[in-house]
Amino acid sequence: MITAEEQQLIYKLLTNKIDLDKFYSEYSIDLRQSIDYFYLNLLDSIARENVEQVEVSLDIIEYLYDEEYINKNIDKVYKQLIDKIWVPYYLLERILDSLEVCKGNIKYYLKILHINKFQEQDTENIETFMVPIWKKCLWNLYKVGINNEILGILKQYFDSPYEELNNTAKTLIQKTEFNPLQ
Repeated sequence: MITAEEQQLIYKLLTNKIDLDKFYSEYSIDLRQSIDYFYLNLLDSIARENVEQVEVSLDIIEYLYDEEYINKNIDKVYKQLIDKIWVPYYLLERILDSLEVCKGNIKYYLKILHINKFQEQDTENIETFMVPIWKKCLWNLYKVGINNEILGILKQYFDSPYEELNNTAKTLIQKTEFNPLQ
């Protein structure tokens, strides 16, 4: 677990108050020798359902490591987190933003489209927090490439109780060569 002192050091690095050399020299363990320290902490934090520690771990991993390390280790963690009930909407949005827009991630966009972190009757919070996430999913589906399957998914949102989703679905379909609205 990352201590409060270590979190402060991480915060200083992320806000450019210290440089990377100072961070490495002041950290409580030798991070150059323990390359997977933050990754292991991330896995432990997930097992303990500790959202704050998950976020801190993701912050520092995304800062310190290259795309290859993240693709190899962290992408699979993002995908696992989508299914966790305890993951709040803002972390779900961060995960969505971190997923590469590609055909291989369609199933994750679809999963997120079916997640609601609020009670059904809490329409204000749903519109404020979930609808923007769902809109990003619709856009990502569009960016992957329109085919009959994606077109069918977009059409499902014509009858959404949320006007923004209706409008987004209609806009995306109008932008396609398969435009059934013409």
